[in-house]
Amino acid sequence: MTMLHASSAPLPAPQQLRNGTPHEVVIYAGTAVEQVLAPSGFVFGSQDDYGLVAELMTPDGPVPITGIIRRTLLFGRPGPRVRIAEPLPVPGEEPGVLWVVSAHTAAAAPERRDFLTPGQPVYGPTGRQLGCQGLRNPRI
Repeated sequence: MTMLHASSAPLPAPQQLRNGTPHEVVIYAGTAVEQVLAPSGFVFGSQDDYGLVAELMTPDGPVPITGIIRRTLLFGRPGPRVRIAEPLPVPGEEPGVLWVVSAHTAAAAPERRDFLTPGQPVYGPTGRQLGCQGLRNPRI
């Protein structure tokens, strides 16, 4: 399975597909497992800083509305209880390398052309998520 381009956002032809999440990514094509990406040993993540973005005036007084005011891309080695235990400098894009990251992480770096996210979830008969239908280009 190789997705080289989509109609509105071409992707570089990958030579390597790396898993930037702390768990296996199981990719389905229809009902069959197409590929299983093992964790690479490095993870991308993001940190959100929230702040007051508005106040809603109600008859009982103001209600604060908060939102993300800054989202920071992170990279490092995963830990047993934390997503990133050993922070490292965020690497730049490498020719021929595409990373599978979470949609939340991809949103922290919309300029990254080397990020793909899992496609639609695939669920088993008990409702447990088993994997995803292909990969998604978050820029489309």
